[in-house]
Amino acid sequence: TGHRATRYNAGMKQRELLMAFVACCSIAFMSPTLHADEWHDQLEEGAAALRARDYVTALPVLNKAYTDAKLLGNDDSRIAYSAYLLGQCHLNTGQLSDADTMFAEALQAMRKARGEKDPQVANVLDYIGRLRYAQGRYADAIESLKASLDMRREVLGEDHIDVGKSLNNLAEMYRAMRRGDMAEPLYEEAVPIYEKAHGE
Repeated sequence: TGHRATRYNAGMKQRELLMAFVACCSIAFMSPTLHADEWHDQLEEGAAALRARDYVTALPVLNKAYTDAKLLGNDDSRIAYSAYLLGQCHLNTGQLSDADTMFAEALQAMRKARGEKDPQVANVLDYIGRLRYAQGRYADAIESLKASLDMRREVLGEDHIDVGKSLNNLAEMYRAMRRGDMAEPLYEEAVPIYEKAHGE
């Protein structure tokens, strides 16, 4: 019986040491200093592929960046940017449910990282508006685009190019809904902003 107890205690000790080793490895693996540069490189690569409309390349890279952002810990800015770009990729490839999930997380994380009123928060709201239109939720689309426009006006100023983009996006939304009466004034308001931005 004594030998059995000794073997049992030795086995328990080995398991405890193994669990402690696994825990230490997990902590090391999740260390921000270990993966921050890799995450940043992945995000840049994914963003470049997204701009080039190379979604086949962008999707796995941005998925990896999003996963790594989670592993890096509670850095809301990393999670926000990863989810935001991944949401764009899903939207552009018609994966609307996945886009919805990513944009919702991006909006929450971006607000935590940068505050309730910030240009990056406005960017997420703009894409949520596009998503809602793709989902056929037109009233919600208009609401999100208006919220993005109002925020950009407040934090960037009336003449900022992003305000012009918001006006144009909202106008395009109304035009697609056959509401030319609502679209035309927005187009007219956007024109001088674009002219000023391009030195015309």
